[in-house]
Amino acid sequence: MARLPERHWDHYVAAVTFASSLGLSERITLRLHTISEVGLGRVSVLLADDHQAFLRVVARHLEPHFEVVRTVGNGNAMLDEAVRLEPDVVVLDISMPGLNGIEAARRLKATGSRAKIVFLTVHADQDFVRAALGAGAVGYVLKSELASDLLTCLRQADIASPFVSPAIAGGS
Repeated sequence: MARLPERHWDHYVAAVTFASSLGLSERITLRLHTISEVGLGRVSVLLADDHQAFLRVVARHLEPHFEVVRTVGNGNAMLDEAVRLEPDVVVLDISMPGLNGIEAARRLKATGSRAKIVFLTVHADQDFVRAALGAGAVGYVLKSELASDLLTCLRQADIASPFVSPAIAGGS
């Protein structure tokens, strides 16, 4: 009987037990790869936030683990660059001038983009979380939890259930 993936030594595994007609059984454990481990190169990330100093902090935090391909300051620029660069992941804020992050995410998904969307925001309200996930996000990280949550979120971007910062996940 197959079980859902479980957290095991910093990676995900799926355990499967087979039973034969002779009454013998065998358990096989398979390692499931996350988005940060797939492919020949590093995962590419596009960052969008209207605070340039914060963008620099996020980029420095991610660069040892991911390829930050571009930083932009608003939702319209994120759409343009995401279509042009085809990043693996887009990390964006909700509150940005011109086009907010949730609408930008909806529009990006409507283009057929395969980029994973992760919100990095100050908004801890459940309505924002629901709207972000409804727009296609696979992650929702509070800016105050950047150091503890963002890398975990990005590494889990291909796992079936979305990542929401534990500081707000309890109320969903």
